[in-house]
Amino acid sequence: MLNKLLTHKISIPVWLLLVAAIVLYIFWEWYWYTKVGLLFIKWHTHYMPYLIVWALVILATQLPVNKQRFVNLQLLATTVIATLCFAELVLQISGFTKTYTENRGGIYQSVFNQKGGDSTRTYPPNSEHYLSSPEFHYSRKVNSEGLSDYAFLKQSDKLLIQTYGDSFTEGDGAPQDSSYPALLRNLVANNFQIQNIGICGNDPGFYPAQLKRIGIKFNPNLIILCYGTGDFMADFLSRGGLERYTATGWQSRNGPWWEFIYGTSYLARPLFNAMGFRYEDFFFCKAQMPNELKNLELKWNETFVEIFSIAKQNQIAVLLIKKPERSEVVLNQYQYNMSFFDSLLLQNSNVKHFDLLPYYRNSIGLISQETTAPYYWEKDGHHNANGYLVMAKGVLSGLKENYPEWFGKL
Repeated sequence: MLNKLLTHKISIPVWLLLVAAIVLYIFWEWYWYTKVGLLFIKWHTHYMPYLIVWALVILATQLPVNKQRFVNLQLLATTVIATLCFAELVLQISGFTKTYTENRGGIYQSVFNQKGGDSTRTYPPNSEHYLSSPEFHYSRKVNSEGLSDYAFLKQSDKLLIQTYGDSFTEGDGAPQDSSYPALLRNLVANNFQIQNIGICGNDPGFYPAQLKRIGIKFNPNLIILCYGTGDFMADFLSRGGLERYTATGWQSRNGPWWEFIYGTSYLARPLFNAMGFRYEDFFFCKAQMPNELKNLELKWNETFVEIFSIAKQNQIAVLLIKKPERSEVVLNQYQYNMSFFDSLLLQNSNVKHFDLLPYYRNSIGLISQETTAPYYWEKDGHHNANGYLVMAKGVLSGLKENYPEWFGKL
């Protein structure tokens, strides 16, 4: 009896196996979507919706009714789906509709619906990560504070400077010892201690939490805060101001429901772009953008008022460094008029300010696409090691100009 059961052939219809495979795949993708959001999108995700539709058509046409008509429908469905998949493949290879994160790291990363369990956005302590793009690949050693720098120690015989910023402060695009804080450390010799609190993807909205939870532990004498129009027009636009903080970490703004379609289909993106909804503009149409940015101005100022308050309570000097993007250096103009912020700075005379744009153009001679080329990665847009040396020298000029009593002899 047992032998008969073991040798009995089990016949499972092909259509049932196909349905089971589709269901399992959908559940698998949904599981990862609930875990990581749109980061679940991989190369195959762009093709599976078409293949699932094709499989459903094939299954539906298995009914024993007018068989010849169904054969023609199967052929039509196969032709259409094959054409769509080929078009997706062409767009994927060409990169025509890819986002910055897809071109750099092969992943679609939404600017919305992000959240983190730590308001400081630090890396896992004592770990290692890599800053990579098709143009470069550099490792980063992380200290016990979760930051890409040496171990933080307070040396009482030296003035302590902490640098806050995004990827241009962490040093994306260069070796770890060639970030602008690391190079600035060399320029000021042994007179100062410098701690790099820059984190890729950072923006001023995270500075208050980082200063409270990390910075003030080491009693800094001065904090350097880097900012730019990108922080305002991109990061604040997608994350908001201080309201991003939650009881357990932080949460960005919610994006449009249809971003799922945009993310999974290269073919759909030109259609959304034609309607005025572009990833680069955070899916706000041109008519919406001015009002959205205007509403952010108050949130931006509120964030810096909070930073200034923390610094004042802890007797910390503040130097703001305004950093231009490469295109802004070439055009000699910032993308957004931030005079609303300048007005706030005039009300805080204890806060110093230095603009790198005139320094880059007048002192270094970066005035065109050609003259800026040796200092930036062409496709990625970040500084290379040469560019970070220029940035470090520019920051040093800002320090000398605003704190001559500290830097007059350097």
